[in-house]
Amino acid sequence: MEGLLCSNTVVLESFLSSLMEAVVLETAIATSKALALSLFMIGFLPTGSSVFPEESGTNQGFPLTELHTSKKPNPIPQPPAKRRK
Repeated sequence: MEGLLCSNTVVLESFLSSLMEAVVLETAIATSKALALSLFMIGFLPTGSSVFPEESGTNQGFPLTELHTSKKPNPIPQPPAKRRK
């Protein structure tokens, strides 16, 4: 009976050890894939193109110098007053 109990304990310990190794390996693989994807998305991995390519001929942003300029608007032309006879 003791031999069977000892054998079951060894098998259980071996199974749990293998299970833990598999969990650690799967976690390491998932972590490395997530890191590689994150680096790819922010552009640190060497690729031929950017994640957010710029279109040619587009404005690079709002010109901040025009933001605080105080130009008076053109007056709206008033139609000539009708003459009464």
